[in-house]
Amino acid sequence: FDDILLQTNDHSNPDFAIWLPAVYSDLQCKDALQEEELIVSERDGVLDEDAIAILVEDFESPEHAKRKAFDGVRYQFIYPGDQVYVMNSHGSTIETVK
Repeated sequence: FDDILLQTNDHSNPDFAIWLPAVYSDLQCKDALQEEELIVSERDGVLDEDAIAILVEDFESPEHAKRKAFDGVRYQFIYPGDQVYVMNSHGSTIETVK
């Protein structure tokens, strides 16, 4: 939790963040196919220090779909008053955050 807040500390009110790794075509890491990137969407009326949870999910690279090495991670920040229902593949709620 603290590590994610550290990564996004340039943004005091993140809604979600997407991290994409750097990917290189050579072992010397000189020819970048994808630069490391952190994209943060901000949300009015919240502060990152008030987040009560962060949902973490895999994020498929929009430019390199179906190539796992290019995939990143999406962090969804949850704040007081938010409601989250995590469901399994059958639609049954397995976890709630309120």
